[in-house]
Amino acid sequence: MMEEVYTTLEASKILKVDRGTLSRWLHRGVIPGVKLGRTWRIRGRDIENLLTPDFTPLDRVTLDNEDIEAIEEAKRDVREGRTKPLKQVMRETECK
Repeated sequence: MMEEVYTTLEASKILKVDRGTLSRWLHRGVIPGVKLGRTWRIRGRDIENLLTPDFTPLDRVTLDNEDIEAIEEAKRDVREGRTKPLKQVMRETECK
């Protein structure tokens, strides 16, 4: 079975960050992704890894304060139950 892969629009909704922020992270190597033509694709496990307490960006890139705060806010949302399960978000996104 093939792993789920998301667009930047889908991933930004899951992470609750602006698409521009996510694109910047992809270009800097903060989160791994694959560029197909003009669009990025991100594996579900890489989205989940971004939210783990021991997350380390690829190639140890330097994050600016805005990036650090966005990641920390997403982690707080996960810890405090303010997020929906990934599969639920994806079902909702597919319907729109």
